Amino acid sequence: IIIASSFILGTYHRKKALTEELNDLVGFAVSQSYIGEDGNSAIAIDSVNKKICLLKLYEDRVKTTIISYQDLISAQIFINYSEAAGTSVKQASNIRLRIVISDSSEPVHVVCFFAGECKTDSLTYRHALEQAEYWKGLLSVLISQVETQ
Repeated sequence: IIIASSFILGTYHRKKALTEELNDLVGFAVSQSYIGEDGNSAIAIDSVNKKICLLKLYEDRVKTTIISYQDLISAQIFINYSEAAGTSVKQASNIRLRIVISDSSEPVHVVCFFAGECKTDSLTYRHALEQAEYWKGLLSVLISQVETQ
């Protein structure tokens, strides 16, 4: 029990650090944001300046990457570490959104929407999947807008 509460407390502090970093960004107006369920990463959109902020927590520091919509390459949902397309599972341990950007030093950013164990017909799972699908859809729209310009 102590280990579990310690992990939850740690997740709370990680999420708080990511939220504070987002709130302190200069020149980035957060329109929408999502803090990863595990508290290790986050994504935010600035629709005014057409930018995306990707945050990743490394131990006690937050790495912030801000890109323009043009630098967004793809977004895919992974369930249990497998691509979600055509995946049929009865139990889930994680739902993650994998974002690929045009950055040769760190091209992949992963945001966790669910971490734990649950049945795929549970409300918890369906809610997490809906959120992941929303963000995948939003990023797909941004990619499409850039391609049609």
